[in-house]
Amino acid sequence: MGDMPKMRTPVGVAIVAFVYALIGILCIFGSGALTYLPVTSDFIVLGGSFLLILGVLFLILSYGLWTGKSWAFYAFMLVQGIDFLLAFSSKNLLGLAISGLLLWYFYSRRAWFGIR
Repeated sequence: MGDMPKMRTPVGVAIVAFVYALIGILCIFGSGALTYLPVTSDFIVLGGSFLLILGVLFLILSYGLWTGKSWAFYAFMLVQGIDFLLAFSSKNLLGLAISGLLLWYFYSRRAWFGIR
């Protein structure tokens, strides 16, 4: 039996995965930049640790979106759903539109993630 050809990553999913990877890299560099501040406090150490963890999570999610993992779809939909609700509660129309569009787009591309 021959191998099934692998589908290409949908363009919108690839763009979001790229942006998430960029955010992850910036968070990791930001956490390192905090170590060069002339003052040290528990708040700076905590902020740097938070940025490092957040950066790694963004990179993991980016990889999952790019490769079509179902867990990445669910994680993305959860984060965007929360973002949609926050935008709605704060009457942020642009954030509401962007989150709604991303939710719709990813739901329409759920087959890429192996979800029916």
